[in-house]
Amino acid sequence: GISGSWLQTDGVRKNSDYDGYTVVGRWDEHLAGGLLTLTSRLYDYDLGVPGSVTFPTPNDRQNSRAWISSLTWTRERLRNRDTVRLGYWDQEIEFNYTDFSGTLQHSQGEPGFRGAGWQHDFIGDESEISVGIDRRRFEGDFDDSSLGRYSAENDQTSAFGQVQWRPDDWRFVGSVRWQDEDLFGSETTWRVGATRLFDGGRWGAWANYATGYRVPTFNELY
Repeated sequence: GISGSWLQTDGVRKNSDYDGYTVVGRWDEHLAGGLLTLTSRLYDYDLGVPGSVTFPTPNDRQNSRAWISSLTWTRERLRNRDTVRLGYWDQEIEFNYTDFSGTLQHSQGEPGFRGAGWQHDFIGDESEISVGIDRRRFEGDFDDSSLGRYSAENDQTSAFGQVQWRPDDWRFVGSVRWQDEDLFGSETTWRVGATRLFDGGRWGAWANYATGYRVPTFNELY
């Protein structure tokens, strides 16, 4: 199916207008004993960036256009499940802004993303074990009036595993994830947790402990 929306408004302040549309589509097909799903999203908008009331920016403008797609194939059997994912994202973004000295600046970028991942789940009566790998590549070309023209890229690889055990009214989970970034090196994180259900699962008590690791997104970097 396909759906879409369009919004246009003048806003409530000077330079707070917005004009943009979004189109979303999904297609499903049974293939090789599994379900193949294609989802896509296209958006395009132009908006004013008015700034704060104290420090207005009447000339700042932003325009962005992006195409985001994912292709997922899932095959589920009695005791196992396989999932394969492919991801795609391309964006064009333009920003005109006034710097602290009052000079009008221009910034333009074309970031993109390609990714692939696989996950396998072993399904038992009271347990489930999941393992998977993921590979992503971020790249983009940029043009900034103060920084000039430049290109950037970052490759990301990760592997993960998770164990879930569900005896009676208890739920236990443990997971580990290894992630390697070209720009930031590698890191391993993990999580353990337990849940006790009461009154037939109507309510419960739980406890979790986890470590975390976050690197800046591609857009935050560039």
